[in-house]
Amino acid sequence: MKRRICIIGSGEAGLHLAYALKDDFDITVMERKSPDQFKKGRIMSTQVHFGPTRKREKRFKMPNWEDQPLIESIHITIGNEKLFVGMLQEPALSVDQRLYYSYSINDLIENGVSFRFEKVDKEDLDILLEKYDLIIDCTGKMDLFFLSLPRKV
Repeated sequence: MKRRICIIGSGEAGLHLAYALKDDFDITVMERKSPDQFKKGRIMSTQVHFGPTRKREKRFKMPNWEDQPLIESIHITIGNEKLFVGMLQEPALSVDQRLYYSYSINDLIENGVSFRFEKVDKEDLDILLEKYDLIIDCTGKMDLFFLSLPRKV
């Protein structure tokens, strides 16, 4: 029987981790937003995937975004003055996170990863600890476990 792992959060770290572990573990990802909510949501940012990220995505057999234009260099300009131009060692790729997250979640579901689309609060941790062998907090800015630690006033 495969060990059960719960990943909380399906941002960049949570998705990469789910892809990396899906063949060896029983993975459940907890995410408050559905793929459709990501896709139809506001523009979060355009994520630039540099060489190491693109290699990791290829190694974990993540969705391929290669049909997008590659970024070969970085330019920093203020007003009309170009301050810096640098060539990248490996081409980078710019991806709309709304599409990246929604497509990747659906792809993981098709590949046997379970998703629970609900918000996880610190009160839920005891229940999750009983159900899973390991819980990994990939909430980033939300930092579920940090918020659940007792604080000194």
